[in-house]
Amino acid sequence: MSLSNKFSVSSILIIVVLCLLQAGCLRKERVDPWSEGELVTWMFNENFIVKLELGQRREHVPPTKLSYNPENEMYLGQFPLDYQPKKYALLTESEAKRIPFKPRDSFDGLEFSLMLNGSTVQPTDRSSMITGSLDHFDQVKVNIKETDRDSSYLTTEQNYLKYSPLENRKYDPTMSDKYGMQCHKLEYRYQCFGESNNPKISGLVVDIWDSEPKVSVSYSELIYGGIELSWYVHKDNLHQWKEIDANIWRLLETWNVSPVTKIQHLIDNPREDLSKTDTPKAKTGEIFTLEVTPELIVSVKKDETNPYNRKSSGNFLGQFPIEFIPSKPAKSDIKEVRTPTLNDSLKFVLFRNGLKDHYIRSGPSPNRVMVNVTDSAGITNPVFLSARAKINHLLKHAIIITDTKFVKNNLECYPKEHGDLSCVGQPKDPILSEVYLTADPIHDGELFIIRSRSSSNRYSGIIVEWSTVTDSYEDWEEIEEAIWHLLDEINVAPLDKIEDSSNQNPTILLDNK
Repeated sequence: MSLSNKFSVSSILIIVVLCLLQAGCLRKERVDPWSEGELVTWMFNENFIVKLELGQRREHVPPTKLSYNPENEMYLGQFPLDYQPKKYALLTESEAKRIPFKPRDSFDGLEFSLMLNGSTVQPTDRSSMITGSLDHFDQVKVNIKETDRDSSYLTTEQNYLKYSPLENRKYDPTMSDKYGMQCHKLEYRYQCFGESNNPKISGLVVDIWDSEPKVSVSYSELIYGGIELSWYVHKDNLHQWKEIDANIWRLLETWNVSPVTKIQHLIDNPREDLSKTDTPKAKTGEIFTLEVTPELIVSVKKDETNPYNRKSSGNFLGQFPIEFIPSKPAKSDIKEVRTPTLNDSLKFVLFRNGLKDHYIRSGPSPNRVMVNVTDSAGITNPVFLSARAKINHLLKHAIIITDTKFVKNNLECYPKEHGDLSCVGQPKDPILSEVYLTADPIHDGELFIIRSRSSSNRYSGIIVEWSTVTDSYEDWEEIEEAIWHLLDEINVAPLDKIEDSSNQNPTILLDNK
């Protein structure tokens, strides 16, 4: 290669590198595809579909984001605090189903800004909601994200009381009187709890940091299918918190055109019924067999318990209606037996009230009963094995007291702090051991998170734990009975012929029926 050709190649490489380092050389700068005043209908979730004329658009500040994808931003605009948007009619159910979910940045969620005191400013995405940086003294930045409905059904007030016990706080009467909230002094900040203007909202938590000019306000509520809402305001404007709170919820209610107008905590989501989708079915004939103990070897056909290709891992038996009993495979069809790993368990989900769902849930949720079955071998502490021993332990340490005991729904219950209950009850089957059950009322007592634990000497000794979210804890006997009935029906190990439990590959002795 000649010297001139080498120079040409080098020059091209330098130009390419420079282009890569300079915005706009290889591709045009990406700009906000939405215009102020443009009418949009965006689906945040089935419970929250916004329809509005977009407000003032914001500018992108390059140093604050590694990537800039304005088409994925769910930024509604900037508006005066008293802005009165047009109210559009609610969508019909068929119309709502045709609205696609709005692709959005997973971190930022839905955002908009409000301006106080008649001020104006060009909004930016400076720091987005990472630090809540404000563009103006009179600006309020608002952010909405979906909450994890499977792991948290606590409202703002319940979270506030649970994670920040009042006995660990120092009440501050001066701050409380100044803002009309209940304020406490923590190590580096004040934290206050205030009553929301919205009767559907349990309250709001305000964090006032000693070293920061801005204040953060947060909510975690079941409204709109479960959301986490936060807003930032300058400390000198916090005295307007009631007006800000009222106007935020007013705007959300005006913008929302979803036909789902009530809280979805006990309503089946139609998108979760796979029979109405093109989701492929699982392979027919796959058999799941697991030795929980030598006397409890469960075996089912996976296509009956898990008819669609749902993602699952570990020893997940499947999910099915509470009254459904899967077929027991024939002896000749069982080719492999799994054994649980250390601290693992047999898991399955029972559906109640006609619920259908294709998601593998990680925690208690409405009308789904999450069940874990484990071998009790190695556990010797009676507090973990006996429901009565657990109650006696709580009584001994004055966590519960006999003066408040009451009997309801065939349970002997003791109220605890914040309305929680610790109960013990005998299942209908007298052979079964007593059950230790906790019922935690949530959402102003409309719902309960129930967690149950019982142990039994049946099947060489097992522990059965289940949890659910329901509007009443009176159905605990039905759930308990269904779990044990299921285990009895799908057990393929005869009780009179048991292999040594230490055998890692036991020979299954099936009924010849």
